[in-house]
Amino acid sequence: MKKSILTASLFLFIYAQEFNCENKANTYAIMDCQKLEIEASKKMLNKYFNRSIERYGEDKKMIAYMKKSQKVWESYMDAECSALYRTIGGGTIQGIVGGNCIIDMTKRRTHEIWENYLTYGDST
Repeated sequence: MKKSILTASLFLFIYAQEFNCENKANTYAIMDCQKLEIEASKKMLNKYFNRSIERYGEDKKMIAYMKKSQKVWESYMDAECSALYRTIGGGTIQGIVGGNCIIDMTKRRTHEIWENYLTYGDST
């Protein structure tokens, strides 16, 4: 269990080091940085998802469930972030809030995929 927590912490630490959008001068610069971070987080998600598909390559039913789960998650993330975006009511901050939602949810999903499909129950 400790190994899992340490690995997850290291994963998130390394991931967070790639981007530092907090030092940008204005909201447009932050949004430009967010676009890069969204792209990178989706790329990382796809990498982990594809590795999990490879791991269960022989189990067609498992792969079908994983693909269905991912599709449903994508719809959920889109609806959740769209709803959050609408709560702001306008202005450039609206885009930042929506972008942060996409980044946060994508990182959490990447961790879920790693934890659920790419680790073992015996902490190996």
